[in-house]
Parts: sequence; C-alpha cells; structure tokens
Amino acid sequence: MTVATLLKENEVAQVLVVDDAFGAPTPKLVSPESITLFSESLRDDANRVVLLGKLVALPDQFDPARTDTLQVLIDNEAVLTSLWSVRTESDWTWLNDGLFKSFLETKGPMLGTLIPLQDYIDSLGIARHEFDSLDFENPDLLLYKIIFLDFYLEGENGPEKAYARASRLQEALLRQAEMGALESYPTIVLMSSRKEAERLSGEFKNRTGLRGDFFRFVDKDENIARNVQTALEDILPRRKTALGFVMVLDQYWLAARRSADIVRESLLKVEPSELALLHHAALAAEREPMCDYLSWLTAAYQYHLLLGDPKLREASAKFPATVESLRPPGAIPPTSRLSDMYLRASFQQELSDQLPESRQVAVSLGDVFAEEKDGKPAYEKFLIVLDQSCDLRHGSKERVIVVRASDVNAVNDLTTVLSANIPSASLLPLLINGERNVYQVNWQVTDPDVVLFAHLKSRTGFHRLGRLSRLPALALQEKMTQNVGRVGLPVSPPATVQYHAKLFLRAENGQETSIDALSKPWASVVVFDGRFDSRKSRSSKLSFTENFAGLIRETLDAAQITDTQLAGVRQTVVQHVSDHGYVDMEYKRHDKLVADGVDVWYANSPNSPQPKDVYTSFTEKGVSEILATGKKLVVLLHEFRDRITH
Repeated sequence: MTVATLLKENEVAQVLVVDDAFGAPTPKLVSPESITLFSESLRDDANRVVLLGKLVALPDQFDPARTDTLQVLIDNEAVLTSLWSVRTESDWTWLNDGLFKSFLETKGPMLGTLIPLQDYIDSLGIARHEFDSLDFENPDLLLYKIIFLDFYLEGENGPEKAYARASRLQEALLRQAEMGALESYPTIVLMSSRKEAERLSGEFKNRTGLRGDFFRFVDKDENIARNVQTALEDILPRRKTALGFVMVLDQYWLAARRSADIVRESLLKVEPSELALLHHAALAAEREPMCDYLSWLTAAYQYHLLLGDPKLREASAKFPATVESLRPPGAIPPTSRLSDMYLRASFQQELSDQLPESRQVAVSLGDVFAEEKDGKPAYEKFLIVLDQSCDLRHGSKERVIVVRASDVNAVNDLTTVLSANIPSASLLPLLINGERNVYQVNWQVTDPDVVLFAHLKSRTGFHRLGRLSRLPALALQEKMTQNVGRVGLPVSPPATVQYHAKLFLRAENGQETSIDALSKPWASVVVFDGRFDSRKSRSSKLSFTENFAGLIRETLDAAQITDTQLAGVRQTVVQHVSDHGYVDMEYKRHDKLVADGVDVWYANSPNSPQPKDVYTSFTEKGVSEILATGKKLVVLLHEFRDRITH
C-alpha cells in the first residue's frame, strides 16, 4: 500500500513543517547593501513604487533614491514581514533579487536541503504549511496529524530549547485531553542534520509524552525524502488502531484525575472532630495509626470511584476490539512499562530501611526483612511477616509468625519471569543503594517460623526491605495455613448520631433548673459506637459537645440559685464540665427504668462526683417521669437538623 493511500486512510490532508530555514528576515539581518539593491529595484520600475504604496504606508514625497528613508521603512518589522509574505507572488519576485538577495543566499543551503522533502510531500497530494517555529498558542496546532519538526532551530547549539518545546507540546496535549477536546495525537517526525541529534531524540520523545507509534527520527541529509518515506511506511499502517488504543488509555488517567477530584471534595468536608471521633472510637483500641487508615480509605475510595467512572466504562467497552486489531510491533522494550507498574503495585519499596523516615512506620503484615550479616542486609536470607497487622499493633505480641525464603535469585530477564506467571509475592523489587534490583524467591509456606517481635521493631539483626501489598500478602498467608492466619478487615468509621438537647438539673428536694439548647444551630449531644477496648465488643458512648458544655457552664454560672441543694448540684455539674467531663460516657439501656412507655438509656461519667449519671428521653413526659424517680440529670433529646448549608 502506497504512502498516499495510507495518508488517505488516516484522513491526513495537510502536514506542518517546522524548520528555521523558513524564518523571515528581521531588520537586523538586512544589510546596507540590501537597502541599496532595494533602492535600485524601485528606481528601475516606477510601478514598483506604486505597488509598495498599496502594500505599506509610505511617507509624503517618498523618494526611492534616498536609502536613509528606505532604511527607516525596513526597520519597521511589520513592513518587512509584509514584504516577505508577498515575495513569491509574480508582481513581487524582484524582491528576491534585491532586498532579500543576501538573506536568501544565506538561507539557500538550508532551504536546498528541504527541497526534496517539499517535493515529496507535494507528490503525495497533500498540503504543506511551513513555519520557522511552533506556535503553541495556535488552537489549530494539534489539528495537524503529522508534524515534521527540526530538532535545532536558529541559534540553538544545545538540546535544552528543543526539550522545552517537547515539554510544551506535552502540556498542550494534556490541556486538550483534560478539556475533552483532544480528537487525535500528532505523529512527530523529528529531523536533524547534526550527528548527536538521533541520540538525543529519545529524551525529546519522552518529554513529548508520545508513544513510539507516534514518533520517528530521520536524518536531514540528501536522502531526506527517502528517509521520510520509510518512516511513514512504518507508522501509518497502524496509526489509526494505535490512536484508538491511546485514546482509551487516556481515559484511565483522566478517570484517575476525576476520581481524585471527588476524593478531594470529600476530604475537604471531613471535620477535625470526625478524625478525633474516628481515633477515639475505632483506631485507638486497634492501635492503628491514623495516617495508615486514611491512606487505605483514600486509596480504596478512589479505586471504586475509578471503576465506576462512566467515561472510563464507555472507553473500556472498546478495548477488546481495539486489542484484537493491534498486532505487536517489533519495538517492545525488554521490560515494558506495564511490568514496572505491576511490580510497583505489588511491593512498597519506600518502606526500606535505606530511607530513614520509613523506620517510624510500624511492622505490619507483608513486611519483608533480610537478616543482617556483618551489620549489612544479607540479600539471600529473606523472611516475610505473616501475622495480622491488627495483632501486631497490640503490645502483648511477643513473637511474630514469619516465613523464610529459599531459592533466592537475582532477576536479569524480567520478561521471562513474568511470562512464567510467577506470583507477585515471589517477586521483590528491592531498593539497594538507590537502585532497583528484582529478586525471585520461593517462600517456604509449609515451614513457618517465629521471631521475636522486639528484634524486628528494634532492627536487631534484621533490615526491612519493603512491604508486600495487601492482597499478595493475604494470599501468601492463606497458603501458609488457614489455622494460623486470619484475614483482618479494616475497621469501619464509628456510627454517630447527633441531637439537640435540653438538660434538666433536679435536687433531692425537688427544686429544678434547666439549660435549653433545642433551638441552637449546633448539636448538643453526640452518641457514637465503636470498639473502645481491644478486649471488648463494640459499644456506644455519649458526649456533650463543646458548644453545649460551654452553654451549660455559662448559664449555670450566671444563674441566681438560692436553694442550697440545687446550688450544690449546679456546682458539681459546672466543675465537671470545666474539667472536660460528660465526655465519652458509656451509653446503655437501663434494665429497670421505663419512661413514657420507652426503655430509658443512661450514661455514666466515671470521673465525676455525684451527680454523674445522665438519663435521656425523647419526650417531655418521659423527662418528667425520670425526674420523678429522683434522678438528678436528665436530657431531653430532639433529632438534630443541620441548619448550615455546606
């Protein structure tokens, strides 16, 4: 199939050619001799002065013989650009033998090199647009499906500016993709006559972010037309299929960004009080670090958002047909990017003891250690922790279940190993002296061992290398034994209910007072459940909120109470509230007390002198019935209705 046919199949009607040979002259490049030739050309034919006057504004009593006047005219860059733009028109060709003669003679060799390329493009029946630079502000730039680009432009000796152009091209592509406006990727044919350019072209390609199917380098020599033909014959047959592939792949990172935005919006709405409650009612008893839990929660949340992304689902539906139609090219690298991603997803090498900050991270399920030999890690003596993370966080653990490795081998050919379907738990991409080294191991799951937990924590004779990801670690644990290992599930955030409240205080002689917060815009009481003790099951607790406690203190301090018994109750409550009391009270059903036909719940504040028991009811009748039994503190609860618009 000819290149012309391939271009038609790929709907390529025009190409962009960028080379400094197409650059227009600047006033500084126009010599006095060129001004003299310009003057002579105008004096040779009076019609040329008329043409010039129609193109640009001439001064009054314009005299073409005065070179100083012409110099002022040419020093105007807009005038010079206008003259350059018409030089190829039949009425203006005299400019090439006069004003632009010297400049064209300088550009001649550069343009001469491109003539075979221009002729070849013309022979394909497509339009070519030529510029001396890439205009990244031009919205039409990315409409070109093929761009021929000179590596070095005028005045460039090193590759830095070329690399900067490559980076800006990637930025332009990313912007279009994020806006949903990117309909195609351009194929870049990078050209240069300099020897080092081909070696540097790999870095240029990397900075564009283009895949190999959308990039080629060709020598800009006397065979440039043939070089370009060979490149196009190579990339055009699979361009359309490859384009379908990369447009689907784009939806994965775009979906990751969309899901990250949703995660961000969710995290922005998390109040510090929620974190405090999570720690107190769920994490403290489990001894799980807050940052570990939030990392898991954020990753799991984003994972499910990613799977549910509508645009990604739509794009994924196109994948099977796309994959089947794409034949493997001959330029697949020995270790593909997917292999690298697979290893990074399976093993957390950032927890290596070679990184000082990682030593602060607690030992957990899946941690891989090397025994030390002469104070250094022995990379043939690996062991992996297969105790549950939740068990390791409790101080009573003295020994840790581990499995040791045998048949340890450094992997040189990762592709061969992956093709053998080696489990991810058996591949360890370790960080050694700043470089990644992959080891293949065989874990002795039939012969588990134990080591002192204190030695692992203190690194006495052991060096942590990283952590196997959760799923491979659990799979390895299951293989070891179902009796020794158990799956520890992440704890759920505490369930919480908020109420408006009115607190009633009653003395033994029947005197009463109250603090009413039923109409306040904030919650007065929070009831939450959780596992507050690692040895007990989940239970409920009740706390007065900071707002309610403040109102209680303020109201009772100002209250004029003359009754001695009620004043004593008031003083006890104020003192306890001031000491951060009535917080985290165990909230449970009273076995013998019923008010208004409903079981009564009560909370006990253990650090308070009398009165310390707080009874609750959802009706005023219930409150009256509880007070009638001699209880001193009763709270009327109403469902909390948030009055703040988030």
